[in-house]
Amino acid sequence: MTNNSFTMTIGDKYISIGDIVKQGAQYRFNTFGFQENLVPFFHSDAPQAIDTTSQLIQKLMQDAGIRKKAVNIVIPDTYSYSQIIEMPILTEKELLSAIKYQADQFIPLPIDQVNLDIDVLYENKKTKKVSLLLVASPLSILDKVIAVVEASGLAPSVIENEASAVFRLITDINDVQHSQNEEFPLILFINMGYSSTSFYLYNRQLNIVLQIHNFSLGYTIFLKDIQANLNTSDTDTKKLLESMGFSEQQTSYNIGKILSSPLSTIVAEIERFIVSSKSRFNAPIVSAMLLGEGSGILSLDTKLSSSIGIPVTRFDISQYCVKNNVSDFFKDSISLFIPTIGASIRS
Repeated sequence: MTNNSFTMTIGDKYISIGDIVKQGAQYRFNTFGFQENLVPFFHSDAPQAIDTTSQLIQKLMQDAGIRKKAVNIVIPDTYSYSQIIEMPILTEKELLSAIKYQADQFIPLPIDQVNLDIDVLYENKKTKKVSLLLVASPLSILDKVIAVVEASGLAPSVIENEASAVFRLITDINDVQHSQNEEFPLILFINMGYSSTSFYLYNRQLNIVLQIHNFSLGYTIFLKDIQANLNTSDTDTKKLLESMGFSEQQTSYNIGKILSSPLSTIVAEIERFIVSSKSRFNAPIVSAMLLGEGSGILSLDTKLSSSIGIPVTRFDISQYCVKNNVSDFFKDSISLFIPTIGASIRS
């Protein structure tokens, strides 16, 4: 990330902004902030959705003391289409033609209605093949994002989805943390957002993401079940998930029983992905890491560990952050903001 820009993630429920820079092998938080957006920005065509959201962005910037105008933007995976493909190393003309053909296979929209981005993940010179991340974003979504950013007095530098930003951070950390000579381990990253969840299958030895899967179940599956049983407000339900969640403490609320059904649904998705991945790549998944809104549910990582039979921990990168007042303030919730951090370290 250049010194002339900052990063903003426009999520289904929250907007986060950060002025974060790479400092050696660590990330320095110059300033950071986030706040709930009370309007359904991605689902509303009403003009006030852009007006209200732009006012929120301006307030966040003012509170955080950000005066920069250029911004890198992250949107949720659920509003884009992502696919990892492997193909022979081709000329630029041949590659573009092959990519358009591949894109037609997984994008449920005409190609002229999306913006297609390509990231090279890995080039194997021995096999003469290249691994690519294709991300297609509907132009209607991008137009809305650009409109709200410009209404906030800002200039969009880059728009990417969560997968692209998270991949960048994962591989950046791995370059520092691990040796390329260690045994072949697969790690599952579970990015549980507000309304959808993404699985990223990561090969730590090659330092690349092998597979991605997004589905329309997320934090709200737990939120709605509690509300249906206890008739609580959004705020009170969020507090229950954060303070009780899947902990074993005895209370007057039988939260564990209420959450058992949505948990089973999520676990079933994870187990299907694990079986499919093991069959495809002929290697077991050795651990999993939880990020996004789901990481704020107390003891969800522990419950998932016992349910799927592999260790699950929160994706906590606080050890890679320069210690200052900002990073200290957000250290307990840093797993929520992984995409914002990843988008901040664009080369």
